Amino acid sequence: MNTYRLRYIAGPQECLRASQERLVQAADPEEALAACSDWPTQCDRKGRCAWAKAPGTSLYDVKAWEAELVLSSPAS
Repeated sequence: MNTYRLRYIAGPQECLRASQERLVQAADPEEALAACSDWPTQCDRKGRCAWAKAPGTSLYDVKAWEAELVLSSPAS
């Protein structure tokens, strides 16, 4: 299992504040985000990070959870 750092981010785009940080073990960032949110997710191409943005919020006033890979498990 990989370890991801989850953070809740909110605020206007130029002044985002991170809170509610925690570590979660999951196979991929989308699975990690499912532990705290059922919002739609978007993942980067390499599968190292993702975010789940609250429906109805814009890019200028964000409410979202983000998952960042902290520790990758060795391939089996």
